[in-house]
Amino acid sequence: MKFLNLLKNKFVILGIVFIVALVSYFIMLVQKGTKGGPVYTSIEEPSLPVVWVEMAQRHMNCMRGFLNDPGPDVAYDTLTSVPEDSRLKLFIRDGSITITGIKYEIRSADLSELIDRGSINDFENSENENGIDFELPIGNYLSEWRQYRLDLTLVTENKGDVHYYTAIMKCQQEELIKMVELAASFSDRNFDYDAARENATYLESDDTGDNTNLGLVNLKSSYEQLTYRKLNLRPIGVKDIRLCSYDGYMGELKITFSAGSKNDNKQAELYEISESFIMRVGPERLYMMDYTRTMSEVFLGDTQLFNAEKIELGINGAGKISGLSSPDERFRAFVSNRDLILIDRGTADESGTKTVINPSAVKLYSFRSGVDSGLRSAYDRNDIKILKTGDNGSVDFLVYGYINRGKHEGETGIIYNRYDPQKNIIVENFFIPVNKTYGEIREDVLTLAYLGGNNNLYMKIGSVVYSIDPEGGSSIVVAEGLRDGCYSISPLESRFAWQVKQDRDGSGIINFMNFDTGTKQEIKAEQGKLLSTKGFIDSDLVLAISDENISWIINDKKTVTPYNAIEIINDLLEVQEHYERVGNFISDVRVEGGRVHLKLLNKNGDTSFNFIADDTIVSNTDIVSDDIKGIGYYSSEDKGRVFFTESDFVNGEKIKKLEVPENISYETTKNIDIDQNEQEYRYNAYVHGDMVSSHENPDRAIQVAYAGMGRVNIRGNIFYARAAVLGYKMLKVPATRAEDFMQARMDDTLTSLMGISLRQSFYFLNKNLYVLGYSDGGAPLLIYGYDRNSVYVYDINAGDTKKIPLNQAEIMFNGSYNDFSCFWE
Repeated sequence: MKFLNLLKNKFVILGIVFIVALVSYFIMLVQKGTKGGPVYTSIEEPSLPVVWVEMAQRHMNCMRGFLNDPGPDVAYDTLTSVPEDSRLKLFIRDGSITITGIKYEIRSADLSELIDRGSINDFENSENENGIDFELPIGNYLSEWRQYRLDLTLVTENKGDVHYYTAIMKCQQEELIKMVELAASFSDRNFDYDAARENATYLESDDTGDNTNLGLVNLKSSYEQLTYRKLNLRPIGVKDIRLCSYDGYMGELKITFSAGSKNDNKQAELYEISESFIMRVGPERLYMMDYTRTMSEVFLGDTQLFNAEKIELGINGAGKISGLSSPDERFRAFVSNRDLILIDRGTADESGTKTVINPSAVKLYSFRSGVDSGLRSAYDRNDIKILKTGDNGSVDFLVYGYINRGKHEGETGIIYNRYDPQKNIIVENFFIPVNKTYGEIREDVLTLAYLGGNNNLYMKIGSVVYSIDPEGGSSIVVAEGLRDGCYSISPLESRFAWQVKQDRDGSGIINFMNFDTGTKQEIKAEQGKLLSTKGFIDSDLVLAISDENISWIINDKKTVTPYNAIEIINDLLEVQEHYERVGNFISDVRVEGGRVHLKLLNKNGDTSFNFIADDTIVSNTDIVSDDIKGIGYYSSEDKGRVFFTESDFVNGEKIKKLEVPENISYETTKNIDIDQNEQEYRYNAYVHGDMVSSHENPDRAIQVAYAGMGRVNIRGNIFYARAAVLGYKMLKVPATRAEDFMQARMDDTLTSLMGISLRQSFYFLNKNLYVLGYSDGGAPLLIYGYDRNSVYVYDINAGDTKKIPLNQAEIMFNGSYNDFSCFWE
C-alpha cells in the first residue's frame, strides 16, 4: 500500500495539482528573462505531504507535518469548523512517503482533557491519482462554539508518526462562508485594476497610510498601493486560505501565495504575499475591520541585480533583511526573505585603487525548492540568523523554527550551521529540538543568540540561558527561571544581567555577564536596598534602586515597590550616571534606545504614592545594530521602496553568477537535548495571524494585540480579541456576585488585568464576564455594561448601580491605575 511512492508518479501528481500553475509559468519567465535561472541550494527536497480540510465549500487550512508536538498553541493560525453532520473531509496531497495508517486524537484546547481518539481503517479505498481523500467521523460530543485540538497522525514506513494539527470547533457556517468568499474575492480583485474598484469601498485612505512601500499595505493605503502599483503581477499556484479565529461575529483569515512578473529588463520576479483579514458581522453586511498585506521579493540572483554600488534585494517587509560583514569587510553575509547569501567583494589590485578582482556570490541556504509547489518549501514558519562572518569567508548561522526540508524535516528547533569556504560545503554542527511554535522560538532567538569571544554560543530558550560549545555539542545553564522584568539583555546581545532573586521588587545581588569575554561579575546592593534590572543603553546596564522596607499598596493589594534612584553602570561596574530626586520616588522605568523613561511619584502615606510627572534620562549613545549596517533602500516609480545591500565594487570585475555550496554535511551533527519541562504558560500576542510576543502577565500582551487589531492566546485558548468587542453590551446587575468577587480578590484567585484600559476591558464583558475595577477613591465597582457613551457599574460598598459617562469613567479608573480583574476560565 503505497502513497505516491514512485518518484515519477510524484512529479506527475505535482504537475496535475500545482506545478503546472507554479513552475511552468514561472520557469517560462525565467528562461525568457533571467540569465542562468533561479538558484536553489542542495538541501534535500521536502517529502512530507500536506493535508487540507474541506470548509466553507472549498479546500482550506493547509496543514504541514510535524514529527514533534510544539504544544497547545501549534494550531494558533488554523481553526477548522466542523460541519453539521460531524463528518470532516480531509485531503492528503504532495507526499513522497509510504503511508500505512491514519489515526486521530481530539483534546481540549489546553490538551488537559482527552475527548476522543480513533483510526481510519479503510483509507486505502480513498486513494486516488491526487492522493488520499477521506472523512473523519467526529461524534456529537463537541460543545458548540468551544475550541478543541485535532491531532491527525499519518503512520509512515520511513518517517514514523507524522502529526497534523488544527483547532476545531462545532459552529454554524453561514456567516463564515460569507467571510471566506469576501476574503478570497478581495484578494483576487486586487490584481485587476478595474475589478478592484469594488474593493475601494473598504479603503480608509488618509495621510497616515504609507504609500512608499509595497512591503506593507493596509486600508489606509492608496488605491494604487492596493492594486500593486505598476508591477503587473499574476498569482502563481494555489492560495493557502486559512481561518485563524471565529466566534460567529468576528472572523480572522489569512491568505498566503506567490505571484510573479517580468520587469522592464525582461527579468523574472517572484514575490511571496500574505494577506490578513479581520471581519465582523453587521446588521446588513460584513464589515472589514482590518486588512493588512505584506509582500517580500525572492532574491533570484540574476546578475543584473549586482552592480558597482549595491545588490538589489527588491521589495521586502519589516525584519526580512539583515546582514553581517567580516571584520575586514571583504565578505558580507545577508539574509533576504529567509535566503542566506554570501558576497565576496574580492581583493584590491596592487595599485591600491580598489579595483576589484574575483568577486563572487554564494547562496548558502534557502528553504525554497526548484520542484516543490511552495506549500511546503515556501512555508514561512522558519528563518535564519547570522552569528558570524569570518575574514576567510566562513559564515556561522542558525536555522530555526519549523524545518521544512532536509534531515530535520518536520521538526521544530534550532540548527547551528557553518559554511566552510575551502570545501564549499555547509557543515551542520548541532540540532536542538524545541517543542515550541515558530513564533516562540523566534522570540527567543531574536532576544539572545550570540557567539561570544570564546566561541561559545549563548542562547535563551524559554526561561533559561545556555552556553553551548558548537564544536563539542555540550551545554551548560548560565541562568534559569528567568521572569519578565527580572533580567536584561543588551541591544547587540553581548551583555546579560539577571537578578539572583527573580522578584519584580528586586534582588540583593545582580549577576552581570560579558559574553565577549565570558566573565561574570556580581553587583551587590547596599544594606537595606534592592536592585532591579531595567535594560541596557548599548553595553551599559540600567539599574533601579529601592528600599527593602518600602511597600506600595493599591486597593488593598501589594504592587511593585517604587524606586529611590536610577544608576547606569559600565563593564567595569563604574557608575556613569546617578539619577535621584530627593523626596520623590520612581516607577514605570522603561529603556528605549538611548533614553530612560520614568514616572515620578510623591509619597502621601505609609504605603500610598501619587503620580507627579513623567521624566526622561537622555544618553548621547547612538546604537546601530550590526544586522542593519550596509542595508538601505531607494524609491522606485514602479515598486516604491526597493531595498539593497552595499556591495562597494569599485571598477574591475563584477559578479557573473550566483553559486551554491556543493552539499551539506551531517557527519559531525550532534543533537543537544535541553530541559523542556516548563509548566508556566504565557500570554502570546498575535497580530495579522503571527505571534509577535509572549508575556508573563496579560496586560502587556493585550496592549500589543490591541495596537495591531490582534488577539491574545494562552494554553491554546483565545484570551482576548480586539475585533470581537461590540459597540454595546449589557449583562445582568451583578448584586449577587459581589461577595464572590471580593472573596476571590482576597484569595488572589481572580485573573489580574491591571494596566489595561477601560475600553480594552470591554472584551471580557462581551464574553459574559463581569470586570472588577476601582474608583480613584478606592471603591470596588463591578462593570456590567457599556454603550458608546456610558459605562454601567455596580458599587459593591453602596449596593447600587451607576451610569457614568465613558470619558469620565476612563479618567476615574485611570486614577486607580486601571486595577481591573475578572474570573477567567
